[in-house]
Amino acid sequence: MALSLEGRRLFPGQSARFAWVVSREEAFPFLLVALLVLHAAVWAWFGAASRSNFDYGGDMVETYAWGQAWQAGYFKHPPLSAWYTGAWFAMFPHTDLSYAWLASANTAVGLAGFALLCREFLDRRWTLACVAAAALTPGLTAMALRFNANAVLVSVWPLAMAFFVRAMNRGLTRDAIAAGLLCGLAMLGKYFSAMMLGALLLSALLNAPWRARLFSRTGFCIAAAFAICLLPHGLWLIGHDFAPMSYAREATGFNTDSATVRGLQFAARMLLFPALGLLLLWLTVKPQIRLDQFAAIVGKCLRPSTDPLWILALAPIVLSALMTAITAARTSTLWGLPMGMALILLVGSRLSAARSSAPRLRPAGLLLAVSWMAMAIAAPVYWHAGADRGDAALTEPRLELAQAVDELWTEEVGTRLPWVSGPMYLAASTAFYATSGPGYLSFNKPERCTPWVDANSVERDGRAIICSFRDPGCIAIGESLGGTTHDLTVRKSARGRTFEPVSYSVVIVAPAARSLGAVQ
Repeated sequence: MALSLEGRRLFPGQSARFAWVVSREEAFPFLLVALLVLHAAVWAWFGAASRSNFDYGGDMVETYAWGQAWQAGYFKHPPLSAWYTGAWFAMFPHTDLSYAWLASANTAVGLAGFALLCREFLDRRWTLACVAAAALTPGLTAMALRFNANAVLVSVWPLAMAFFVRAMNRGLTRDAIAAGLLCGLAMLGKYFSAMMLGALLLSALLNAPWRARLFSRTGFCIAAAFAICLLPHGLWLIGHDFAPMSYAREATGFNTDSATVRGLQFAARMLLFPALGLLLLWLTVKPQIRLDQFAAIVGKCLRPSTDPLWILALAPIVLSALMTAITAARTSTLWGLPMGMALILLVGSRLSAARSSAPRLRPAGLLLAVSWMAMAIAAPVYWHAGADRGDAALTEPRLELAQAVDELWTEEVGTRLPWVSGPMYLAASTAFYATSGPGYLSFNKPERCTPWVDANSVERDGRAIICSFRDPGCIAIGESLGGTTHDLTVRKSARGRTFEPVSYSVVIVAPAARSLGAVQ
């Protein structure tokens, strides 16, 4: 097969083996799909090869634990990230690599949505250049591998933007309904998506043709689909005392000290996110555009404008900074993972208008390939460096602990382990890794954190309570439930290395029927 790009053949030669010639237009979907697949594969490898135990604090295993029960909401966050994990692990094995694939596939979906958005403003070659540039932003690479309510926005924001722009440009009912549903899903990912929705609304209100569409059947379809998508979660919020809002107040710990400075710092970090991607874009226009000219074009992109694309790219950042300054929220950099993509598109559109010839894709592809190779090599090096330091995030034996708890339960009770409880990061990890596939039960506030779990079922089936070694409070609660305490010592062996053993205390609370039998 010969793919013609820039007047060159990617696979030179005229032999029968490569007799199939594909034109530039026909090559676009092939190259785009190849980019997305390679991006997902490289970052899945990086996620699996650079760490153990997922994120040490437990966000990823907690998201998995929520995904065991399909709810309209959870006490910390709206439900989309848990739905992702629930659906994924209903099909794929419970392994580190599988979870890494989920996180990287999420970024690939985001890039696909971004490509759809780019096509509303750019031709195919510029779209490829911008997607390649976006693939180098931190929000779609290492930072997105910690899959949680922040990372899930990477996939839904670009899709929501793309279909909103399509609806405004074309006025098709199907695009409007898709835009409304995707905007609803963005809010079901994280309420911070209100910044993106504000940008969409401003872009329509400040552009006359879009404003007319917004106040027509198109706008009604968007609003109706949005409301229908959010209705179940809204009813859930009412029935659960708006628990995620309460958690947000507790977690962010609103602080009026230097709120304006924090807002400006957030904006500065978001503007730095696409730095490496902008370097790639410059390589596509070099030497026709000098570096100083390129810098001038980037600078002009930051000047306030009513251009819809400018609003889509910059308004979420500006609104976030204003929200931080006004409410004194501790806005995290991780909330802005998807923001770098639209900035890439804004610069790409200005470059496209500034030069008549198409971008050079070969240097862009070379930079992307070098970056991927560097990350693939760096991942195991990073892991071994952390192992040398004795980093608990890499050396703690959570997989081995889950296997040991599984075996202990089978020996003591003779059935499959039904439920696990204890500190979240230990219990949820055990729920993920244990072969028995136990359900997770929150330890301290089950009625708030895992309200879907039936207390009668837990009492009937029994549970294992996993505690840090000789944690008196944890053990006392387990023993008050009629449990017996066992000390387990396990160690992690991975990649040819064996680490120091770690001890835990496990309280076995036997099934009610067995307990009654023992009393009799």
